[in-house]
Amino acid sequence: MLRGYGSTSVDNLSSATGLGKGSLYGAFGDKHGLFMRVLDEYVDAHLNNVRTLLRDTTYAAYDRLNDTSGFRSKESRQTSQLWAA
Repeated sequence: MLRGYGSTSVDNLSSATGLGKGSLYGAFGDKHGLFMRVLDEYVDAHLNNVRTLLRDTTYAAYDRLNDTSGFRSKESRQTSQLWAA
């Protein structure tokens, strides 16, 4: 069940991941730390994909830019849904 950031507790995260609360706190400090780590990973992955598209000279520059503006992988859609209110 998707709850959104504000309604998700560390207990929920522990249940969903199978990690103990102590492990989550030890690795991330708190829920916000975990969120920031996930966000950093998401942004890095998205930017790497955009860079790859922009470097592909098989297509015209306009087409490459257009592709990057609409790029949404299945993973990025799932991540967006996970953090939705």
